[in-house]
Amino acid sequence: MDDWIKRKINLKKTDPLTREAIVKYQLEKLVETIRNAKENSIFYKELLKEIDPDTITDLRDIERISLVTPDDLRERGKDMLCVRNAEIGRIVTLETSGTTA
Repeated sequence: MDDWIKRKINLKKTDPLTREAIVKYQLEKLVETIRNAKENSIFYKELLKEIDPDTITDLRDIERISLVTPDDLRERGKDMLCVRNAEIGRIVTLETSGTTA
């Protein structure tokens, strides 16, 4: 598993797998995701207008990001897309434990 994680987070096989390396990768992906959402989604461009991805330097910075509500999903779900409608092949809804409502 460690070797797979190292490949995934762009470490050399000889590099140690550390918590710091994992957090660095997570921060890079968080910033990348925020940039993509702001650039490609009407909804997220508005929601994240006060968030400068370059100021995200710690995972705790995620606390500054507003949560999406069930009403947002119902009323503005299509505005959340970061791709053109033509690029969507199928929409799948899954139950998860990742929400509070």
